[in-house]
Amino acid sequence: MSKFIFAVVSSQLVLSQLSNILPPPAPLKYPSTDQSQMISGDLLTDPLITNALKYVESVVSPTILNIKVSTYQSGSTVTYNDNPANTCYWPNDLCVRSAETTDYKKDVFVCPNANDWGLTYDDGPSVDPTAGTSQLLDSLNVSNNLKATFFIVGSNAVQFPDVLKKMHENQHQLASHSWSHHPLTSLTNAQVVAEIKYTESVIYNATGIVPSYFRPPYGDIDDRIRGILSALGYHNILWTTTPPRDTQDASSDTSPAKAASIVQNVKDTFFPAQAGFISLQHDTNSFTVGVGISVLNEITKAGPTFPLKVQPVGQCQGITSAQWYQVAGSVVPPVNNSTTGATPGASTSTVSGTTESTTGSTITPGTTVNAKSSASKYNFGTVLFIISVIFTKF
Repeated sequence: MSKFIFAVVSSQLVLSQLSNILPPPAPLKYPSTDQSQMISGDLLTDPLITNALKYVESVVSPTILNIKVSTYQSGSTVTYNDNPANTCYWPNDLCVRSAETTDYKKDVFVCPNANDWGLTYDDGPSVDPTAGTSQLLDSLNVSNNLKATFFIVGSNAVQFPDVLKKMHENQHQLASHSWSHHPLTSLTNAQVVAEIKYTESVIYNATGIVPSYFRPPYGDIDDRIRGILSALGYHNILWTTTPPRDTQDASSDTSPAKAASIVQNVKDTFFPAQAGFISLQHDTNSFTVGVGISVLNEITKAGPTFPLKVQPVGQCQGITSAQWYQVAGSVVPPVNNSTTGATPGASTSTVSGTTESTTGSTITPGTTVNAKSSASKYNFGTVLFIISVIFTKF
């Protein structure tokens, strides 16, 4: 009987903790939109963060949470201080976790069905008179109403909530890409939670939804970050690397020749019939958006013989649109099986961009590395299942 009482009390505590973090309560204030500033100080003591961190610490093993924090250098560059082979540090050797454990969900990096293209855009929303996220959304509509997954940066989203609303109303999948686009392994557990929850709050306030998909900036992820993401209801979404499906649109070279080269490479390597994959593109600025629009134009030109099914990552994983989110808003996207048509698309706009994509190599602890460009553990349903098992046993 004492075991039963303890189990029920423990379950009630877990449910109480969950009710404190979903849907996310409004914070007292949001972090700076300056992405060079890491979240710190009183921003880490907001109940939005402390309640979520307490929950993470209650469900993720200390072994995972005590993986060493890497040392930040600049941009995507960190010095990784733990054993990258033991912690499955992705920038080391593109290590992925292909099986779920008690601490994290498995990584998602391909579409399992042949000819499925999981279309993704990172780092937005951006606003530009001719080539921002809004124009990219318009181009997706023109290109036979194609749908994509957008990995949203909170420090951008808080400035442009109307673009998030348009994204959601147009039935795209909204996902998280952190607040400051900082390499997550260089942050403390509290800072990682803050990157997730502040972004989550902005998305929820604009759309009424809480994503269940997250992509780590630069692919900078190890088992500690996987554990925190999973505890907070997120799946880790990477992109296909064999064969490479990073378009390299975030190159420092933003010339028209570079844009044309990227588009041609996408046509040559992405467009043929092949195994399912997840691509990496960006809506960071007018250069990356211009490249993205040009790619959509080429898909449209290919017409009905185009062999691939372009779709959000959630759809290619075989889950219903309602499962794209931990909390669903008033607009729930239907599953869309759009391929391509012959409707003309918008034209390309090309200006300056930023650097993100880099090349990885095998590393050892203490080695300075550049990360690559660019999973729910205990959600409410899981806890209810655990409680039902407890009642059955006792």
